Amino acid sequence: MISIGSWNIWGLNNLQTQKAVQEWTNKNNLELFGLLETKVAHANLDTVEAKLGLPHWKFTSNISSSTSCRILVGWNLHKISLTCVNASSQWLTCGITAPTLLVPIRVTFIYGHNTPAARTILWNHLCQESPLNANTSWIVLGDFNAIMNAGDRSGGDINWYHHQHAFSNCIRQAELIQLPYTRLKFSWHNGQQGAHTIQKKLDWIFGNSCLFSNFPAAHSIFMPRLISDHSAMLLHLTNPTSVKPRHSPFKFLNAWTDRADFMGIVSTSWTSHITGNPIYQFTTKLCILKTALRKLHHHHTSHIASKVGQAKTTWQNAQF
Repeated sequence: MISIGSWNIWGLNNLQTQKAVQEWTNKNNLELFGLLETKVAHANLDTVEAKLGLPHWKFTSNISSSTSCRILVGWNLHKISLTCVNASSQWLTCGITAPTLLVPIRVTFIYGHNTPAARTILWNHLCQESPLNANTSWIVLGDFNAIMNAGDRSGGDINWYHHQHAFSNCIRQAELIQLPYTRLKFSWHNGQQGAHTIQKKLDWIFGNSCLFSNFPAAHSIFMPRLISDHSAMLLHLTNPTSVKPRHSPFKFLNAWTDRADFMGIVSTSWTSHITGNPIYQFTTKLCILKTALRKLHHHHTSHIASKVGQAKTTWQNAQF
């Protein structure tokens, strides 16, 4: 398994924030992270990296694309190998290999600009990169500074403007899928209380179809906010071969369809409320249905062969 983090840290120059990053990294056993909105000047980068107190870690950034560091990427040299592929003021893409990964992955950390016009460059880049990464497990995560739909905000301006379609159009055209997640939905809070509170989901984690094929158990966590106005994100990738099966192989018995309660079991399982992308919803409902059918099998149709044998013996004995 490999664990990846992304966090809009809202400035990384003070000791308190540096300590928080160190604790977050160690507590969650991160091998790779992207720190966003660090506001660190080029002359101070080496000093700040050292103050993070992460031995065996190396860092790269997009400092050459802006006046201060917007994206700082760090990785544990003892766990993974990283190659920087490309970078701009709004993204930094790197190629990752690791002994714990069966296939290499590509990770793009995002910190979108504040204005819709400036983010157009980001949307175009993701759409152009998508076909190039079709055969690579590609992760795109970070602070996009945009919401997908009106339900991704609470409070503030309730109007939906035309430029707000650009983000969802980009994700659809780039054929990216949101990773299933737990914990917080709204990843950003304006720090106000009562009627002045505004919350939005500005931080996202997406993957392409190749990622889901190679890492079907991929999931993410949006942590409670601490010293930043943004939630820290965690992504866990587990190789399919390292996941121990909990049950024997599932086999469907045609005899179940003859039972009066069969359609009710299917309907109940399929109407379960599941949060996540369509693939995650579909596979989760299948798991719920399999669990229900296993329970049915345990109580009514298990050990059919032995029951048939017992019935045959009873019938034979009755003839004497």
